[in-house]
Amino acid sequence: MPDIYVPINYSDMISMIPPGEDIIYSTLCKSAISKHYGNKITTWKWTCHALMTSEGVAYTSRGIKIYKPWANIKSILSAGRFGIGFITKVSDFALVREKNFESKEDFKKRSREFVGKFRPLLIEKKEEWLKLNGNNPEINKREIKFVENTLKDMIKKEQKRIAKKEKKKIKLVESA
Repeated sequence: MPDIYVPINYSDMISMIPPGEDIIYSTLCKSAISKHYGNKITTWKWTCHALMTSEGVAYTSRGIKIYKPWANIKSILSAGRFGIGFITKVSDFALVREKNFESKEDFKKRSREFVGKFRPLLIEKKEEWLKLNGNNPEINKREIKFVENTLKDMIKKEQKRIAKKEKKKIKLVESA
């Protein structure tokens, strides 16, 4: 069953979803890109509608509609100032609550569940991509390295998350 936190037709992002792919998640995200120009940093920020399928993510980046397969997503994470969401090669996307469709309590709950739901999917899709393309001489070596390195990072973070979850579970059992 899909997780729809803003209506799928909230924007026209549905036009970016390849035929045959089912939308499994619909949310708003705060996004940002920072560029360094010498000693000056310029940052662009915007809010966008993101649609996720089991194969990829559709979103806008500074007004341009984009669809990326999961293998091209850098990471799924929960981190301090960034919040909970995903990172592409150049942009950060943090989940946002649309107050007309979701309560604060529901948003907190889904924020806690997001990483556990999508990081395993990201890992699976990166592994599949490497099996198919890891030895393909037509694929740029930098692209292969990007997927390999981000996969290692995601596996390490997922192992930490699972260990932390297990530790919490043990503490709950011991205190009961």
